[in-house]
Amino acid sequence: MKVVGVYLAAGDSRRMRRNKLALELNGSPLGSLALQSALASTINHVLVMTKQDDKLDWIAPHLFTQEYRKKWTSIQLKESNQGQSYSIRSGLQEAIDLGADAIVLQLADQPYVDTTIINLLIEAFEKDPAKLFFACSHQGVVRPPVLFTEKFFSILMGLKGDRGARDLLNGHYREKGEIVKYDKEELFVDVDTIEDYVKITNVSRNLFHK
Repeated sequence: MKVVGVYLAAGDSRRMRRNKLALELNGSPLGSLALQSALASTINHVLVMTKQDDKLDWIAPHLFTQEYRKKWTSIQLKESNQGQSYSIRSGLQEAIDLGADAIVLQLADQPYVDTTIINLLIEAFEKDPAKLFFACSHQGVVRPPVLFTEKFFSILMGLKGDRGARDLLNGHYREKGEIVKYDKEELFVDVDTIEDYVKITNVSRNLFHK
């Protein structure tokens, strides 16, 4: 079965007032950390969804080497200002064109999502492909990344505005997927503000995996 990653990196960092993906974290651009985890996982290919004319200078140089570069494609969105749903639908269509049986939807501003988390979602899908989705949760709330099977594609195509799929998974469709509970909220933290960034720079990444 083919699993394609859809890496959402087309936001405008409005609350940060600068490109948050280019901020340094643990010696790398923040936006590169979760991307490297995706590329090191068992995902077949990753689609990096960006704004039009994105120079990709927030992606660490080593991810452009042949070892990594063959596993990801940059998709520039002409109408990224339409919101996250537009990025999701565009990425999903690209994944369908690649013959995807499932997609892993991932946010570029979640630096501590690691390869283990992604691989566990894929392994769960391979064991039970009849379910609609496979996701993580903390304190009962579903958090990205999420693996959506082909059965959920038409539902994702119906998303509108600047909303992702989280509301769907915390509501009507929750019982139709598999959710893995995690105790460490830090694993899924996303960076939206300067305060968020300052907070995570004061915590060692290694602490999250002990």
